[in-house]
Amino acid sequence: MTIREDDCPISRGHAAANLASFLLVALKQIHRDKAIKVSDNRKQMMATMSEEVLVLIVKA
Repeated sequence: MTIREDDCPISRGHAAANLASFLLVALKQIHRDKAIKVSDNRKQMMATMSEEVLVLIVKA
């Protein structure tokens, strides 16, 4: 599963490493969520489309 991090133009200082860390935490949070019984890719897509799903995943 990817978040298209290669398309992001971040290149100052430690910004790339910080973004990579943040994305890893986000992917782990999606994987940890057990409230929604779909694949991690599907959860990621659902979270981008619905604020309610995003809140469920963040609270997991």
